[in-house]
Amino acid sequence: MNDKDLKDILKTVFLGSCVLNIASYLISVIFLGFTLPIAAGLVCGTLGVLTNLFLLGRSVNEIVNSKGRRGNTRMFLGYLVRAGIMVVIVSAASFVSIPCMIGAAVPLIYPKLIYGGKTLLGRRKKTE
Repeated sequence: MNDKDLKDILKTVFLGSCVLNIASYLISVIFLGFTLPIAAGLVCGTLGVLTNLFLLGRSVNEIVNSKGRRGNTRMFLGYLVRAGIMVVIVSAASFVSIPCMIGAAVPLIYPKLIYGGKTLLGRRKKTE
């Protein structure tokens, strides 16, 4: 994965997250009304997801460039760091309010929704 691939992934997830954040917020308005904690949680969770994807891409680049030396250790440590980031974000949001915590946790599933939707709705490229 080179820098261009990583930028494309981050751009795709960012744009998809913006759309899903708006949809999530509008759905929450039906149940909770207009609340700032939900919006703040969605933004913080999205920033956490983008940070995780950036760190994952950087970790993969480092492992590939090192020709796989200590790859398992690096991937495991990278996983712990990325999981720790999300734990810190969701935990910090829980100190604000429960709706903020829910808003911070919802973006964790965005990459699955974005790439699943892209696969289902995307056009297939013709192979030659």
